[in-house]
Amino acid sequence: MIDFGWNDFTIYRNKFTSFPNIGGWDALDTYPEAMQREIMRSYKQKYPQSEGLQADAKPIRFMAPEGYDDRFDHFVNFFESVRNGKPVVEDAAFGFRAAAPCLACNESYFQKKVINWDPVRMKLI
Repeated sequence: MIDFGWNDFTIYRNKFTSFPNIGGWDALDTYPEAMQREIMRSYKQKYPQSEGLQADAKPIRFMAPEGYDDRFDHFVNFFESVRNGKPVVEDAAFGFRAAAPCLACNESYFQKKVINWDPVRMKLI
């Protein structure tokens, strides 16, 4: 999972099992404590093999340099494009190239098969 902040992002590498994971990133901690305990008791009874699993790998965090403001650069690029005709880097094709492989990953996961992406033609193969 990638968690994007304003000027940073964190990569979490979660291990998947044959049974559903619970706690840490879902809604479990939003319930009252007594209900959480009951949910966990029921879960451990249904999935006893979940006991003693190794923890996920430590998160990896990337941060922009201190004082950097991506909004400033974004506006500078926009105004240079409007005023001077400078080509926009993050146009519709840029957005599609960023989003489409992510959507293909989701399809690959749900269909349980490899989904191939041609980044030049921007099409599924």
